Amino acid sequence: MKHPLGQKLYFSISEVAELTGLQPYILRTWEKEFACLRPRRLRGKNRAYRQRDINLIVLIKRLLYEERFTIQGVRQKLKNDADLVRHAIEQDGGPVSVTEEAGEESATDPGPLPGDPPDPTPRDNYPLPPSPSLLPAGDPALLAQIRAELQAILRVLA
Repeated sequence: MKHPLGQKLYFSISEVAELTGLQPYILRTWEKEFACLRPRRLRGKNRAYRQRDINLIVLIKRLLYEERFTIQGVRQKLKNDADLVRHAIEQDGGPVSVTEEAGEESATDPGPLPGDPPDPTPRDNYPLPPSPSLLPAGDPALLAQIRAELQAILRVLA
């Protein structure tokens, strides 16, 4: 069986960090956050990532950074969408690019799949406050209204 990332079966955390464009501490954190990401341990505590682990990391990275899921949202999507996880694990291509700074795209990034439900906890669904540049300068009535609303919030929180 040919391995797309060379003849290696296992990769160290530094190699995976370089392949995915992530820091090793992020990979260690994701191991704790996502139950499906469990690299083997060789020679004591050294992590040994397989192709399936790298594919999962690329999937999690896409969901977090490109589709802007929260960690909880990714956890729920991976739990509820077994086909998405299976597709990522079974993919033969493996990550092609090493970093996003190089301007290349990953071969394992299929983009949104048809029929994918929206993120259960997307970050984009929260209304943003108006930019200060959009507020009328020196409008005393508006400033009084904002002040009153902020004071009411403070009373509720106190």
